[in-house]
Amino acid sequence: MQKHVLHYILLESLHREIYQKDLEREFQIRRSTATGTLQLLERNGFIRRESVQQDARLKKIVPTGKAQNLRERILENIARMEALLKKGISREDLAVCVKVLSQMSENLLGKEKRKGYRHE
Repeated sequence: MQKHVLHYILLESLHREIYQKDLEREFQIRRSTATGTLQLLERNGFIRRESVQQDARLKKIVPTGKAQNLRERILENIARMEALLKKGISREDLAVCVKVLSQMSENLLGKEKRKGYRHE
């Protein structure tokens, strides 16, 4: 669980601030589970929690230098895997594949919403 949470924090924090509630929602976990995971990551030196000026109760989750070194390796690995997956596939075929997979994903999301699951 720590690995998945850290991966999420590392990639999402490139685009926006991350809070515990984001993790609870993304992984559909209880507050206590998220708290325990974050405490472990903090103890192991991968994240720190910083107060937010607007609300003293809120703490944003910030990757440390140790974690940022991992981010570079993760992004390099993603780039290598994407290149491997795309090897020998024409742009047209790749575009069709992406379109079909996007539609399948939408179909699944629609099914979850109809069942009452929340996926944001």
